[in-house]
Amino acid sequence: MHRRLGNRHGEAAACMVVGHALHNLGRHAEAIASHQRSLKLYRDLGDLQHQADALIELGDAQQAAGNPQAAREAWQHALAILEGLHHPDVTPFRARLARVS
Repeated sequence: MHRRLGNRHGEAAACMVVGHALHNLGRHAEAIASHQRSLKLYRDLGDLQHQADALIELGDAQQAAGNPQAAREAWQHALAILEGLHHPDVTPFRARLARVS
């Protein structure tokens, strides 16, 4: 629906929600594809905060799918964005990365 209406922010958000649901259902390959679509849309829109969110979700799905290197790469990109934004979640996210590395 968002795509038909030309609402790219809405489409990106919907892709992230669908990806999260697919991840929780154990359908990791589909979750990864959905998060990648969300990330592309947010990049096209220049929305850094939501790019970081999509990268975190993508990393989570990659980790669950057994791709730890791809997960770390996504999370590292998310961390770089959060640091650049001086986001308040950067410290807890950095700690989370340290635990999984």
